[in-house]
Amino acid sequence: MAIETIASYRFIPGQDSQITSYGSPEEQTVAIHNSSMASVSLTFTTENTSVLRQIIINFQQIYQTLINTKTEIIQEDTCIDSFTGLRGECDEKFI
Repeated sequence: MAIETIASYRFIPGQDSQITSYGSPEEQTVAIHNSSMASVSLTFTTENTSVLRQIIINFQQIYQTLINTKTEIIQEDTCIDSFTGLRGECDEKFI
Protein backbone atom coordinates (compact mmCIF):
# COMPACT_ATOMS: atom_id res chain seq x y z
CA MET A 1 0.00 0.00 0.00
CA ALA A 2 1.56 3.27 -1.13
CA ILE A 3 0.92 6.39 0.89
CA GLU A 4 0.98 9.80 -0.74
CA THR A 5 1.25 13.12 1.04
CA ILE A 6 -1.61 15.27 -0.18
CA ALA A 7 -1.05 18.29 2.05
CA SER A 8 1.05 19.25 4.98
CA TYR A 9 -0.30 21.54 7.66
CA ARG A 10 -0.02 22.14 11.37
CA PHE A 11 -2.94 20.76 13.34
CA ILE A 12 -3.24 21.83 16.97
CA PRO A 13 -6.07 20.20 18.88
CA GLY A 14 -7.76 22.34 21.52
CA GLN A 15 -9.29 21.54 24.89
CA ASP A 16 -12.64 20.92 23.19
CA SER A 17 -11.28 18.58 20.51
CA GLN A 18 -12.93 15.22 20.08
CA ILE A 19 -11.21 11.94 19.33
CA THR A 20 -12.94 9.07 17.60
CA SER A 21 -11.74 5.67 16.53
CA TYR A 22 -13.39 3.27 14.16
CA GLY A 23 -12.76 0.51 11.66
CA SER A 24 -12.57 -3.20 11.19
CA PRO A 25 -10.33 -5.55 13.18
CA GLU A 26 -7.76 -5.44 10.33
CA GLU A 27 -7.84 -1.66 9.83
CA GLN A 28 -8.32 0.92 12.58
CA THR A 29 -8.53 4.70 12.25
CA VAL A 30 -8.19 7.36 14.92
CA ALA A 31 -9.39 10.88 14.12
CA ILE A 32 -9.02 14.15 16.00
CA HIS A 33 -11.57 16.89 15.30
CA ASN A 34 -11.02 20.45 16.56
CA SER A 35 -13.47 23.30 17.07
CA SER A 36 -12.57 24.83 13.69
CA MET A 37 -14.08 21.77 12.00
CA ALA A 38 -10.64 20.62 10.87
CA SER A 39 -9.67 17.03 11.43
CA VAL A 40 -6.72 14.75 11.06
CA SER A 41 -6.83 10.98 10.96
CA LEU A 42 -4.37 8.12 11.00
CA THR A 43 -5.25 4.66 9.76
CA PHE A 44 -3.34 1.57 10.83
CA THR A 45 -3.53 -1.95 9.48
CA THR A 46 -2.23 -5.28 10.65
CA GLU A 47 0.72 -4.67 8.29
CA ASN A 48 1.96 -1.48 9.97
CA THR A 49 1.63 -2.18 13.69
CA SER A 50 5.34 -1.44 14.15
CA VAL A 51 4.66 2.16 13.09
CA LEU A 52 1.79 2.36 15.58
CA ARG A 53 4.09 1.00 18.29
CA GLN A 54 6.67 3.71 17.59
CA ILE A 55 3.99 6.42 17.60
CA ILE A 56 2.78 5.23 21.02
CA ILE A 57 6.33 5.36 22.38
CA ASN A 58 6.85 8.85 20.92
CA PHE A 59 3.51 10.04 22.34
CA GLN A 60 4.62 8.84 25.76
CA GLN A 61 7.84 10.83 25.47
CA ILE A 62 5.98 13.93 24.27
CA TYR A 63 3.43 13.61 27.08
CA GLN A 64 6.18 13.27 29.67
CA THR A 65 7.99 16.33 28.31
CA LEU A 66 4.82 18.42 28.32
CA ILE A 67 3.72 17.49 31.83
CA ASN A 68 7.22 18.21 33.13
CA THR A 69 6.87 21.80 31.88
CA LYS A 70 3.76 22.44 34.00
CA THR A 71 4.03 23.59 37.59
CA GLU A 72 0.70 22.19 38.75
CA ILE A 73 0.03 18.50 39.25
CA ILE A 74 -1.78 16.86 36.36
CA GLN A 75 -4.44 14.41 37.48
CA GLU A 76 -3.92 12.01 34.58
CA ASP A 77 -1.63 9.45 36.15
CA THR A 78 -3.75 6.62 34.75
CA CYS A 79 -3.00 7.84 31.23
CA ILE A 80 0.76 7.79 31.73
CA ASP A 81 0.47 4.44 33.51
CA SER A 82 -1.34 3.07 30.47
CA PHE A 83 1.36 4.38 28.15
CA THR A 84 4.10 2.96 30.34
CA GLY A 85 2.38 -0.41 30.58
CA LEU A 86 1.83 -0.58 26.84
CA ARG A 87 5.41 0.46 26.13
CA GLY A 88 6.65 -2.29 28.46
CA GLU A 89 4.50 -4.86 26.69
CA CYS A 90 5.77 -3.71 23.29
CA ASP A 91 9.39 -3.69 24.41
CA GLU A 92 9.07 -7.24 25.75
CA LYS A 93 7.63 -8.48 22.44
CA PHE A 94 10.29 -6.87 20.27
CA ILE A 95 13.42 -7.54 22.34
